[in-house]
Amino acid sequence: MQRLISFAPSQSSYVAVFDTLTDIEIDTNPTDDPAALKGIELDTVNPWSNGIQEFAGKLYISSIGSFASNTFIGGIETIDPSNYQTNLLVDDDDLGAKVSGIALVDSNTGYILAYNAYQDVSLVKFNPSTGDILTNPVQGYINQDLRYIETSPNLNLWLGIAHPSDAGIDRIDPATDIQIGSRISTEGLYPSQIIFTDR
Repeated sequence: MQRLISFAPSQSSYVAVFDTLTDIEIDTNPTDDPAALKGIELDTVNPWSNGIQEFAGKLYISSIGSFASNTFIGGIETIDPSNYQTNLLVDDDDLGAKVSGIALVDSNTGYILAYNAYQDVSLVKFNPSTGDILTNPVQGYINQDLRYIETSPNLNLWLGIAHPSDAGIDRIDPATDIQIGSRISTEGLYPSQIIFTDR
């Protein structure tokens, strides 16, 4: 739950948890004020609608904070589903940019879309276990209009790029950070999401 007012994050953000058998919301902290929200309060604000990923038994939440402000109030945090405990993994203040997307490859390899400004985004590699930033921005993907990242079933990185004359999807080998083949054209359409299915 972003809990925005006039598109700005002015309240704490939460993750709501539901029992899928009953569709009833679970009170994740029953000992607090009964009037309080039942969900998990986050340390970061303004999580993306596509910013929740399950990996290695944890939930990874990416939050961009505030678009309009130069303050860093977002980042990446994890939630342990067994006890609803949160942990701030990457502080966007340490990153020096806002987090507009993440993709997780394995326990040692992940990627962040580091948002500096509109149409100014860089691809950064990080360790999903420790939160350490592993490299400078990936060469070839610095200060571009990068829209979305996703890990494919064969563990390559797919990256949606909004380019006025060459919009499309690049595939990247996480072992080398080198592009695989040529860009997949989206025929002038800017890719906003990438979803893999086995159907």
